[in-house]
Amino acid sequence: MSIVHEEVDLPSLYPIDHFVDEATYLLIHMYKYCEACKTDSTSYWRKGWHNDILGNRVHLCNACGIKFRKERFCPYCYVIYNKIEVDPQQCWMACGTCDRWIHTECEHRFRRGLSIEGGIYYCPRCSGNMPPRS
Repeated sequence: MSIVHEEVDLPSLYPIDHFVDEATYLLIHMYKYCEACKTDSTSYWRKGWHNDILGNRVHLCNACGIKFRKERFCPYCYVIYNKIEVDPQQCWMACGTCDRWIHTECEHRFRRGLSIEGGIYYCPRCSGNMPPRS
């Protein structure tokens, strides 16, 4: 008997670098590492966002965990950023109210229409359309 296993097209809200099937994703997470920066060494492990595939919260190193608690991440894909330095390789937009940064691509993919008034962008939380957070 042959078992065919299809690759699962995971949405980008799961912060993985490429599409993999769920079994591989679960195997990777048997080893403890920071979901954001991929380090396996930290003085203190913190919990991040809830991951539906894992059925629990992801592990974050101390530095990334502090940034997560301060809400320094894209609310759609959970990429954590440094408040002083946003990755220039990615297009980000800053909210005119709370200074939170959102990926431009994520905003277009997950939200219909940008909330821009008078040339100022408003993030999902400030415009009242925040995606549910676990």
